Amino acid sequence: MTILEALKSITNYPVSQRTITRIAARQGLSLTTEADAAVLNSRAYRMAEADVMAWLVVAPNISEGGVSFSLSQFERDQFKNEAAQIYIELDNTESTYGYKGEFL
Repeated sequence: MTILEALKSITNYPVSQRTITRIAARQGLSLTTEADAAVLNSRAYRMAEADVMAWLVVAPNISEGGVSFSLSQFERDQFKNEAAQIYIELDNTESTYGYKGEFL
């Protein structure tokens, strides 16, 4: 299985190859790379996976040629939660927020 096939297997909803190509490129992935265990567990692939899920949250319901594709609100919520968990898990930025006082 390639990275393209792995990302498409996240859902049965027809995510366009253009969308997947853009997401993979942003993460530095080649869609023709073999998706072995190391790739599937890599930060770049997991971020791409989360990006696809985030895209699915706002994907339109479509109907063409008598065939309809739609995502229920439950499915959208599931994708949103899974993507958020991946983003939180893989976020490398250390930010400290709060009041530091008026004399700094």
